[in-house]
Amino acid sequence: MAVDFTPEKILVIDDEEIVREITQRVLERAGFDVFTASNGREGLKFFEENLSEISLVLLDLTMPYVSGQEVFRRIRHLRADVPVVVMSGYNQQELSDQFSGNGLSGFLHKPFRPEMLLNQIATVLQAAA
Repeated sequence: MAVDFTPEKILVIDDEEIVREITQRVLERAGFDVFTASNGREGLKFFEENLSEISLVLLDLTMPYVSGQEVFRRIRHLRADVPVVVMSGYNQQELSDQFSGNGLSGFLHKPFRPEMLLNQIATVLQAAA
């Protein structure tokens, strides 16, 4: 199934270089503008500097300096309407309990396949439109 995306700007925050690189490559091939950050502090700084431009955030939970949960909380404080999809090796039910009522837009269980990533992004962006 071919998925047609409009140009959206996605911020990928993950401390694993291989995850950032593969995610960026898949999303760019699908037509997205992709920005990456290697930790929570760097991701928050980029988000704050580009507040109105970011269409979606892909966020790892376990990172140095600032945890994914804290990054999520701060993003919600800065801009409550931006969709945030958590990427994690943790189980989805555990994360659903942690983020219940906080506006989490989606979840990707690591490792994920490119089509899983693209389907999740399409679902979240359509819901946000």
